[in-house]
Amino acid sequence: MSILTELISGGAGGGEPVAQELLDHYILLNGDSEALSVLLATGVTPASFATWLSDPAKEAKFTQLMSAPNGASAVAASTTAMNAVAASSTAMNIVAASSTAMNIVAASSTAMNAVAASSTAMNAVATSTTAMNAVATSTTAMNIVAASTTALNAVIASSTAMNAVAASSTAMNSIAASSTTMNAVAASTTAMNAVAASTTAMNIVVASTTAMNAVVASTTAMTAVAASSTAMTAVAASSTTMNAVAASGTAMNIVIASSTAMNAVAASTTAMNIVVASTTAMTAVAASSTAMTAVAASSTAMTVMNNSSVVMNIIYNSPLITKITHAKGSTWPTETVLRTGIGLFVRLTTFGTGAGWGEGNAANEFLGFDYTSIHYSERAANPYNHTSLTASPRLPMRRFANNITQKGYAAVEIAFIPLNN
Repeated sequence: MSILTELISGGAGGGEPVAQELLDHYILLNGDSEALSVLLATGVTPASFATWLSDPAKEAKFTQLMSAPNGASAVAASTTAMNAVAASSTAMNIVAASSTAMNIVAASSTAMNAVAASSTAMNAVATSTTAMNAVATSTTAMNIVAASTTALNAVIASSTAMNAVAASSTAMNSIAASSTTMNAVAASTTAMNAVAASTTAMNIVVASTTAMNAVVASTTAMTAVAASSTAMTAVAASSTTMNAVAASGTAMNIVIASSTAMNAVAASTTAMNIVVASTTAMTAVAASSTAMTAVAASSTAMTVMNNSSVVMNIIYNSPLITKITHAKGSTWPTETVLRTGIGLFVRLTTFGTGAGWGEGNAANEFLGFDYTSIHYSERAANPYNHTSLTASPRLPMRRFANNITQKGYAAVEIAFIPLNN
């Protein structure tokens, strides 16, 4: 007779309270012996286990077993037992609801291989926050999930699963390391929405060439990223990522159509330097009202763009541009309203001398921005670009919020882009 049996029976000086306490403690650690013996039996099959589990009393025994560390560990270590458990939605729902069981399962390659191979098991895991927190924080579990099409499909289809994955550096490092895995994630709106909303996930994605190549190549992924300020802040801060985005027509078209994305790009010196260095990217920006609204409102973006003759020429040739010309003396001495509303002043060009006030005289002619007059000088050159980097005094590109006006004598062209907000 064992010591435990003897105590329970009242022998060896034991009593009922002591015996019951010991029994309770034993079961707490080891689980129900019947449930354990069924699963560890040599001939157990998914069918035989399912039949046993169909009895509510037996289901309760299995539930207790999965809450016992030693019992759950014994089951997790057995391929036969785990195959039986993984095939049962009832069993897997019980496992997935138990942090004790899931922490043990997630740490066991034997258990996770069985779970990952079963759509029944993965559906239960992927829809359980408890289960996914255990899986997402386990390198063993995530490496197995990432390598399994069945497991990965279940995870990327579940917002519960992907929220747990996106919040875990362990999980995201496993996913970002594989082009196959990242391509699957990038193709899923559910998965990418979770990734794009997580600073943890996006920092890992932008640091991985493999991950970003998958994202940039995917319309689904880029749409999710462009809609998220969290994601776009991470993208805009990474020169590697922004180079990839700027080089991709697909990616840039999505970014320039999103005010959220463009606000992040416009606020980043890193991002703007890369955009202005790419004729293709800058041409796309200049053709988008959404993009131009964002850059016009950003002092960071305007500083970068105003330092590039190439960029100023691209914007001047934008399909959004409005060019108003006045013949010599035709509006003098009236201050003419060119636009009421928001806009971006792009260029002032004069054509030859005006009223003969003298080369460089800046006392009489001006542009008005929001009721503030900025004077420009009389120039004999025909034409003379007052917005160019060499102009003196220079009238650089600038945003106006209320109106733009002009008073002058010389023949002139004023170019600006009307903006909506």
